[in-house]
Amino acid sequence: MIAIVDYKLGNIFSIKNIFLKLNYNVVVTSDPEIILNSKIVVLPGVGAFDVAMQNINELGLAKVLKKVSIDKKFIGICLGFQLLFDESLENKKTNGLGIIKGKILSLKKKIKNKIVPHVGWNTTYLRNYNTNKKYVKLLNSKYFYFIHSFYAEPKNSKEILTFTKYENLIFCSSVLKNNVLGLQFHPEKSGMNGIKLIKNFVDK
Repeated sequence: MIAIVDYKLGNIFSIKNIFLKLNYNVVVTSDPEIILNSKIVVLPGVGAFDVAMQNINELGLAKVLKKVSIDKKFIGICLGFQLLFDESLENKKTNGLGIIKGKILSLKKKIKNKIVPHVGWNTTYLRNYNTNKKYVKLLNSKYFYFIHSFYAEPKNSKEILTFTKYENLIFCSSVLKNNVLGLQFHPEKSGMNGIKLIKNFVDK
């Protein structure tokens, strides 16, 4: 069972459709028991960090997701990726889930000559990961679809899986911490590269 966490914000059904196309047993849910009993948990999302955390807390899911991050395969996508971190400065300073140490910062303060949000296809570059995991290798020099106005700055550089360049900024585009994979980009909007990435993470 794959549980896609429904915290009343984001692009849940486009992600669900990818898993269905790959013939996985998937459910969209905000039920803590179902989430805890699933083999793999997906935290998606598009929207504001502070609203997302408010919804997660009101649904009683913060502790559930922290527990999931310890012993389940866990994927955070776009806003779901940012929510993994300690805090964000979007709108107002807001505490995140604290699964990955670090902050979420504004692209506008770094990007001078290009449009923010960062929208469209861009390349992920693998950060010296020595691993036999195929899904990790699938991230090296590949195009994925991005749409975001904020970026992650992990405290532990060893948890940075890939980086991506946008104008003068080199930012963290994915993280890997044990069984937790965080993706700033949208694999569900990234064609075959995204499909292969999801399939290999789930199957391996």
